[in-house]
Amino acid sequence: LCLLFFGIHAAWVNVVACAQSGERLCAFRDSYSRSEPQGISEERINRDNGTVLCEKGSQCYGLWEKMQDGGIRMMKQGCWAHVGDKEDCCSPECVVINHRQNGTFRFCCCSTDMCNVNFTENFVPLPDPTETVPPS
Repeated sequence: LCLLFFGIHAAWVNVVACAQSGERLCAFRDSYSRSEPQGISEERINRDNGTVLCEKGSQCYGLWEKMQDGGIRMMKQGCWAHVGDKEDCCSPECVVINHRQNGTFRFCCCSTDMCNVNFTENFVPLPDPTETVPPS
């Protein structure tokens, strides 16, 4: 019972620390838009070095596209204010934990400055839809 309490307490402290963080510096890229991106004021974006100063409570995120030839193309990076599960974005590193759009896109969010520059994958890949499984 004591171990369960300390485990729950440690997880709660991690979530609270993540949610109460101050402004966050994130890598920034928006390959879709040339206007005011993601509702972020232009003063917060430094296009010279590709960074954005996110508001208090925001985390960093990245969206990459995995190409058919195996290459990776950066789509978007910036501030992520919406968090579904509070623990999803509390990692200090940007770790992809599931697939988006038939396994083509890789999304991650994280809680430390510039953590969205790179990403790692930590999931079981979906089967290739072009491969057929022989009947058993």
